[in-house]
Amino acid sequence: MAELGEDAFDDSDALLATARMGIAASLAAYLGSAAQTAHLLDVLKRSPS
Repeated sequence: MAELGEDAFDDSDALLATARMGIAASLAAYLGSAAQTAHLLDVLKRSPS
């Protein structure tokens, strides 16, 4: 990736938000509801890295 240069990743915040939305949509389909997905994402945010 170094050959792409740092400028290739200027919109990483937008990509991160898009990735989060994709993961949330996948989890909602897997878990069966948006509420369960929201709860799981909240738990993951609070858990230590």
